[in-house]
Amino acid sequence: RPVEVPGYELIVTSTWGEQGLRLMFDQVLGESESLEASDGWGGDYYHQWYDGRGNAAFVLVYVGDTPQDVEELRTALLDYQRRAVAEEHYVWVDEQGGYLHFVVAHEQSVGELIKAAYGLD
Repeated sequence: RPVEVPGYELIVTSTWGEQGLRLMFDQVLGESESLEASDGWGGDYYHQWYDGRGNAAFVLVYVGDTPQDVEELRTALLDYQRRAVAEEHYVWVDEQGGYLHFVVAHEQSVGELIKAAYGLD
């Protein structure tokens, strides 16, 4: 269930999907790493918020077919974050309770709010 983010509007809730992961990673990591990271997709959902002033926030919650699939995607997301997300933006990637969480926000405080609202530490 999406959380309330003060000053932001929830603009989309959907499934990212295996193909979405491949497209995202292909652009930055290359086809080989993209295929390895997205293969084993067991399901996901995401929420995206926007504040109308150019700031966005995003959370992806992913489950893999196996723990190894979760680890492969975690590694790819960390690599993606290093290469494609500006240093000043908030990024958090970790597995908890069998689910992989990827939180990205333009504003540090918003990223922290989303992370806390989902009970992530």
